Amino acid sequence: MEIDKMVECNRLIIPVFYDVEPHEVRNQKGPFGSIFQTHEESGENGVKEWRDALTQAGEIKGYDIKTEAYGREKKFIPLILKRVLKEVNRMPLDVPKFLVGLDSRISKVMKMLNVEASGARMVGIHGMGGIGKTTLAKAIYNRLQPNFEACSFISDIRKASKKYKGLVSLQEQLINDLAIDKDPSISSVSQGINIIKRRVHSKAVLIVLDYVDHISQLDAFAGSRDWFFTRSRIIITTRNVHVLNVHKVNQHQTCKLNELNADESLELFSYHAFQNPKPLDRYTKLSKRVVSTTGGLPLALEIIGALLFDKNSLEEWEKVLEKLQKVPIDEIQGRLELSLDGLDGEEKCIFLDIAGLLDGMEKEDAIHIWKGCDLFPNIAIRVLLHKSLITINDGNSGLHMHDQLRDMGRQIVLRESLKPGERSRLWHHDQILTVLANREGTAKVEGIIVNFEEAKDGVQSPLRTESLAELSKLRLLRANYANIIGDFQHFPRELRWLEWQGFPLGSLPLGLHLDETAVLNLSKSNIKEMQCKVFDKLKVLNLSGCYHLTITPDFSVVPCLVKLILDNCISLVEVHKSIGHLKAGLVLLSMKGCKELMELPNELCQLTSLGKLILSHCSKLCSLPNQLGDPMSLTNLAVGGTLLTKLPNSLGKLSIFENLLLDDCYQLKELPSSIGHLSKLKILDIGYCTSLATLPSSVGDATNLKKLVLDATALEELPDTIGLLRKLEILSLGGCKMLKILPSSMGKMRKLHHLDITESQIRELPEDFGCMSKLSVLHIGQNATLGSLPTSFSQLRSLAVLHVDLHNVSVEKIPENFGNLSSLQSLTLFNSKHASLSLVLAISTHEWLCDCLCWSEEQTC
Repeated sequence: MEIDKMVECNRLIIPVFYDVEPHEVRNQKGPFGSIFQTHEESGENGVKEWRDALTQAGEIKGYDIKTEAYGREKKFIPLILKRVLKEVNRMPLDVPKFLVGLDSRISKVMKMLNVEASGARMVGIHGMGGIGKTTLAKAIYNRLQPNFEACSFISDIRKASKKYKGLVSLQEQLINDLAIDKDPSISSVSQGINIIKRRVHSKAVLIVLDYVDHISQLDAFAGSRDWFFTRSRIIITTRNVHVLNVHKVNQHQTCKLNELNADESLELFSYHAFQNPKPLDRYTKLSKRVVSTTGGLPLALEIIGALLFDKNSLEEWEKVLEKLQKVPIDEIQGRLELSLDGLDGEEKCIFLDIAGLLDGMEKEDAIHIWKGCDLFPNIAIRVLLHKSLITINDGNSGLHMHDQLRDMGRQIVLRESLKPGERSRLWHHDQILTVLANREGTAKVEGIIVNFEEAKDGVQSPLRTESLAELSKLRLLRANYANIIGDFQHFPRELRWLEWQGFPLGSLPLGLHLDETAVLNLSKSNIKEMQCKVFDKLKVLNLSGCYHLTITPDFSVVPCLVKLILDNCISLVEVHKSIGHLKAGLVLLSMKGCKELMELPNELCQLTSLGKLILSHCSKLCSLPNQLGDPMSLTNLAVGGTLLTKLPNSLGKLSIFENLLLDDCYQLKELPSSIGHLSKLKILDIGYCTSLATLPSSVGDATNLKKLVLDATALEELPDTIGLLRKLEILSLGGCKMLKILPSSMGKMRKLHHLDITESQIRELPEDFGCMSKLSVLHIGQNATLGSLPTSFSQLRSLAVLHVDLHNVSVEKIPENFGNLSSLQSLTLFNSKHASLSLVLAISTHEWLCDCLCWSEEQTC
């Protein structure tokens, strides 16, 4: 029985009671009762499970046509269709793999939120660090998203707000998330407040403000419940309950997270120590003793469990337990510090570098730095990941550390000496200024990070190079927007990393010795030219946002460069021909947004190691070197938003090429026939290439293609060979207003799961359209002229999201077995004046139309 399966899989169910009483379904009385009695008398299996499922479904609040909308079908249909907000495009937040003890906490907070109640509500979650506040907030956010018109999760506000214009950038994120404005530009917190207040007043929103530690942060995002539309919900996580009290969050709407109980603690520990919910029998007693030392803190249970995961003898466990028992129960950082046991000197050094200085840095950049320090970072990173001491962000491969672990690492550094100038790493702004002003630095200092806010009037108290003279072992330095004057012969010479955003000079001082530097970031600076001596150890050079830079450096002086970033150098007109000297090493070249760049040197084709070339929005770039296909290692080329009219035919030589992004090249008229030679091509984006009228038939030879974007092109037809793209998963044809027919071969694309033909002129779908068995998302859209759906349409058993304009489609032209779309979760009907309740129930009786139905008489929904 389908309802039984839906209950088992915990799917969202929306009951619609049509010509039946809810209690008859719930209790299997009346017609339902006689049917079940017949099944039971025949001895059929599973009848009890069917009864239980109907009982559970019947208790869910649904729609009874006799009591809703005065029993009038025409008003009843829109009521059903507007029941659930769109959720298909809302991605759930990542939560830990092992969740223990969370259900009861979720239930408690959900009662406080009471999403059915009117009025806006603020709920606070508070507790000590590592107790699971963020995890709880993420789990609730994932669960509640479908109930709101817009949602936003603002992570780690405490940390982000300390950055220059930190609160402003977070306000911009909030506005973007809520789809209020496109790319808002906010100059101040007060301006952001005014925009947020005006715009959240008209829609029900869900907002999570994570890790707030000051009242000013709350004032910037949610100063008062009066700002918000009725039924909006704001969740605040904090370690400081005083912040909630000052903000007048009702004490009945605050939840203090307590430690896990003994059973929950043992289960979570066992997941990390044994990868099972229970410990191995011979380790049970020891496990309980270890767990008793953690105070029920989830973070401690995870870290200590990971520490013991690869210790395979009772003796090793006893030694760890002995150390744990020596640390007072309330000293969580002391307990976490035991996780460093077993780390060698290099691994501990890298851990402390991340804790004190490099949290958030891209992994590959950090690896270049540590290799420059003669360390072995790849091994160390694997060890730290294994011990759950760091995580790596999937989006940008950034290295991250939980703030409790970061604080623990910093406490280790603070214990090195009472004098800041004798500690290995410095990060406190005022302490650094004192050390430098009084020349208290010593050779013990290895790393410093300090950020000076960009002064609006350009005035800043300068630092003298002499104050750095004693820092002879300094290897890591961030001094963003610092005004440093004097003789640069005194500048530290052992630097492996220098980040000096806002570098104030037009060129590098002659006395500046960066012979050992591996990563150099001078972005957003005043530099006009890079005339320098040989930096033969430099791996990464970032000059992005250097508005006055007109020509790149002579690359013969940086022969080992691996990554070169010149994004948004808006005055750059020339790439030095010496770039060919980097043929053996350069892997990434990014010049996105270099608006004055018109051409590239042919020497670019000598870069045999180049993997990524990013030239997006170089709006005057009109051609690429003819032999661009010679760098056989090239895998990614992004040239969207340029003036290209054609691509070099040599691209067909790229045997490992994967991603080609040509979006918004509005003068591009054709693709080379050699496009089919790109046997490894996975993504081809030529959306908004409005002059492109044909697609070469050879595209069908790119058999590994997974995503093909052709939006708003001038294509009149697709080549029949497109059916050869058996691995294609996404095909986007939205806004192709000249496209009138789809090739019959499309039915062969058995892995296609997303198809968009919105605003095209397609009048019919191929008869074997239903053969695309994996198709899960179909946008037929607002202005399509589709006259009918093929009979095979009902074979799309994987179809979950269907947006269709029924302007020219009557109910009779919809296939009779339309209700066989058993996976349908989201149905949006535009111009659905002729859709009756029978159409809705034709679908809902098969899957009860779980998730989303959207009704629209207009062209928008």
